[in-house]
Amino acid sequence: MNNFYNFTNYPNIFKNCYWGNHQDSEQGLEHCYANRNFFVKEYKIDKVCKITSGVSKIIARKYFNSDREWIGTGTVDWADHVEIYKTKDNKKVIICSPYDKSIELYLELTKLGWMRYNDLYTNSAATYILVIDEMKIKEEIIKEKLIKKQNIIKNKQKKREELVKNKLKKINEKREQKKTQAEIEKQKEEAIKKQKEYYQKNKEEILKRAKQYSEQKKKLREKKDDEWFKKNEKVKKHINFKNEQNIKVCGCGSVITKGNIAKHKRTKKHINFINEQKRVQAEIENNENDRCEECGRGDDFCRCGAGSPFYESD
Repeated sequence: MNNFYNFTNYPNIFKNCYWGNHQDSEQGLEHCYANRNFFVKEYKIDKVCKITSGVSKIIARKYFNSDREWIGTGTVDWADHVEIYKTKDNKKVIICSPYDKSIELYLELTKLGWMRYNDLYTNSAATYILVIDEMKIKEEIIKEKLIKKQNIIKNKQKKREELVKNKLKKINEKREQKKTQAEIEKQKEEAIKKQKEYYQKNKEEILKRAKQYSEQKKKLREKKDDEWFKKNEKVKKHINFKNEQNIKVCGCGSVITKGNIAKHKRTKKHINFINEQKRVQAEIENNENDRCEECGRGDDFCRCGAGSPFYESD
């Protein structure tokens, strides 16, 4: 096998990293293999860490703003070929090997706490190392979590306070509405009282004005009707003819149209009229039965005496 990790003294460590799975296509990398062996001894490296899990994920987010398994160009301008290792004394060692050996990058990274190290990737890439205490990172994580919880609690309290304020506002608005409604009702009552008082004081004048107004309206309507019928005499004749056909006078004295005959028959006036007719007819029939056979008069008016029980015929 020509993979890079086979040329080191620690293949079990480097076979799990991106660099270790490259094949030896380039020559002159013996110093990189030696530097890797020295790196393991110097920092007491235990294993490679996955960037997508645990503390390494937080480190990747914090220093490189990335959640990817392999951090290269595009996350941070200078970030390339990033590897994270765990030491036996619970520390994290971050390796970054960009293809840039300029002094400007060196000054920038040293300001951020990185240290220039022996080339561990290739001859053309400069390697920088950052050692981090895992306990400090965990403490920072715990602090961040506590801050988040505190912020969540504060936000919940703010929301509750806002809800309470909104409820109080609604209650106050309802009270104000009730007050305004009560004031409006009072104003209405006062206006009604004033109107009644005015009506009682000026009752005769108001009635006179109302009569005058109604009479004026009637006159105006009559004038308009007359003017219209003068222009349309045929229509007037047709309407009068229809009215004559439709209108009937009942025996009870009511004026009825064709459409209201059935309704009129159910009225008290018509029913009383019919009942009275029946009663009169019944009385007539009874009187006819009680008439004298000889003179044709009733018992009360009979002069011949034939209707008397004491009458004896010859």
